[in-house]
Amino acid sequence: MKEANRPSCLGFIKAVSFALKQFRLYSAAHPITQQALSQVNQELQKVFLNTKKLHLGSMRKLLIVNGEIISEKDLAASDLAKEIDRLGLEAIVLEEGLSLPELVSFLTLMAMRSKNLEEKGGFKKCFSEGSFAHIRLASGKYQLVDEQNAEPGKNLLPQGAAGTGGAGLPPGGFGQGQENGLGLGVAAGGEFGLSGSGDGQGGGPGPGSKGGADPGTLRPLPSLLEVIDRIRGEASAGSRPATQGGLEMDCERSLSELEKQPGQIAQRTVESAADPAALEAVISKVVQHLVEGLIGYLAEQGKDITRALEKLARELQRSIRSAAGEDPGWTEVEKKVPGIFKKAADDLRIEMLKRTFQKDPGNHAGLQKLAEKIFKEEETRKNLGPRLEAGLRAAGAPAGLAGSLFGKMAEKAGKKKKRITVSVEEYEKLKRASERFEEELEARVSRELAGFERQKKRLKDEKERMDAVIHNLGEGLLVVDKEGRVVIMNPAAERLLGVKESAQKGKPVKASLKEEHLMAMTSGPLRESEDVSKKVELISVNDQTRRVLQASTAVIENEDGEPVGMVSVLSDVTRQKELEDLKNKFVANVSHELRNPILAIQKSLALVADQDVGAINPDQKKFLDIAQRNMGRLARLINDLLDLSKLEAGKMVLKCAPTGLEDMIRHALGTFETWAGDKKIRLEARF
Repeated sequence: MKEANRPSCLGFIKAVSFALKQFRLYSAAHPITQQALSQVNQELQKVFLNTKKLHLGSMRKLLIVNGEIISEKDLAASDLAKEIDRLGLEAIVLEEGLSLPELVSFLTLMAMRSKNLEEKGGFKKCFSEGSFAHIRLASGKYQLVDEQNAEPGKNLLPQGAAGTGGAGLPPGGFGQGQENGLGLGVAAGGEFGLSGSGDGQGGGPGPGSKGGADPGTLRPLPSLLEVIDRIRGEASAGSRPATQGGLEMDCERSLSELEKQPGQIAQRTVESAADPAALEAVISKVVQHLVEGLIGYLAEQGKDITRALEKLARELQRSIRSAAGEDPGWTEVEKKVPGIFKKAADDLRIEMLKRTFQKDPGNHAGLQKLAEKIFKEEETRKNLGPRLEAGLRAAGAPAGLAGSLFGKMAEKAGKKKKRITVSVEEYEKLKRASERFEEELEARVSRELAGFERQKKRLKDEKERMDAVIHNLGEGLLVVDKEGRVVIMNPAAERLLGVKESAQKGKPVKASLKEEHLMAMTSGPLRESEDVSKKVELISVNDQTRRVLQASTAVIENEDGEPVGMVSVLSDVTRQKELEDLKNKFVANVSHELRNPILAIQKSLALVADQDVGAINPDQKKFLDIAQRNMGRLARLINDLLDLSKLEAGKMVLKCAPTGLEDMIRHALGTFETWAGDKKIRLEARF
């Protein structure tokens, strides 16, 4: 990698690693995810300023970018390498012209859970069904090579081996020297036509060859499922799979498939055979590949896969029963399956100890530790003791080493617990019960996990709906915690208060808002069980910017009734306040304007009724009295309007006094007597 391009590549790796984590926490439309994607796109464009393609690969959980190993101390690079391994990929090629939507689709696919990918047929199938014009899955495979054995086609070291020279490569690859004297090689099968050189410390320079030679020099190592597919191809071609000779495998991928996909392995194994004899040969071949392909890796890792083999055996039996029906030939093969896998597990145990001893004959402590891992059962130690002793002796171990290992294990077991002796029948019964328990437990855990996933999705959907409601709420919403720090402020509150949530979140509300806003929220007594509604007018020299805010504030309590925060709903009531002021002015003006003419009319009627301006007959007197009463009523209505204003201002004083009910009724009848007479209606009062 060129030094000029290295910072941009590292920036892109960190951005991708961070974006994948956000995809698992939030939706693609979430602002946090969008911000992460924007950062990824910016970093990628920086990379494309210096190169047309970006190659991302993984070897032993180390990230390799354009042929250079990124330090395992870089957490982002380590996380991205693990993601590539998890998806079963060899390398990814990103080409110039990659658009943001295409990148988003690819990262969405990468972030999917393994279980969901398996249900859709795997990552590669989903990728092939997608629309990716500038992203390709490379077919190269990274390996360490030994310069001293650098013959074309024969110089690749198995995973976990040690080299002694600098860096050498087969034709068609490129190399990079490492401090331990090993070179890094990568296949040039169409995707990696690069050149390079190695300069290791163990034996001198090892120049890498120019790209473009035979792409078959170094091919990707197959996983267990791919091995089974090859065997299926042999079976479909009419040839019986050979039972001799092994095939090198990708150990990490194969082990992952063995532990996580035993059902799929069993199904493919059974589908590859047309008759019972062919099935038995296929099973033997698969088991042989498992033993021969994983021994070195398992010995180095000190890993026991006995339970995984037993589970695969049960899945195979289940698949055979499903495919065979009542055919006795298939039933016989089904009965042989446990024995085949038991022998494979025993062979693995013995060979792992042999290889561990051969690697470091003087390290008996390491040998003891491995034996305690893979020979836990006393019955297994008893049955395999002679075979292990013979195997270790053949490897050059001193006599009695196996007995010494098992003796120390028995001594430790005796100190921890009392020995319990059971019959073979009881042991088999307990073993079957344990297997059933494990299967039921696994099924129950799967159901519970599915339930948790559904609940998680429901809660996530509810949170998104709540966020959408708060975000689109027309009223301003402000929430503070017990210490008075801003927790939530929606866009409406930002507009009303003239601040931004991003700048104020987590800060004390007093430091975040203006003095008049604080008065709107907190003025007046605030008790735990009381809601408070206050108005505050923001005065301005310009009437166009004068506003009136109303805040309804309530205390938030926890389950124990203790206050944990406060929520305020802010409303802009400027328009309502203007309308209220207009109404009050109208009432006051109308009341005052009507009182003067009404007083004049009342005085005039009084003069006529009192005959100060001339005599009147009884009928005239009667109608003048009616007019006087109605004018008095109109005057009282106007006074009521004025009293209403006093009531709203809180200045009204009520004076209660006894009133004669008969007089009120007579006044009411007198008021409507003339109208009733015109309609030929007679009104009568009886007390």
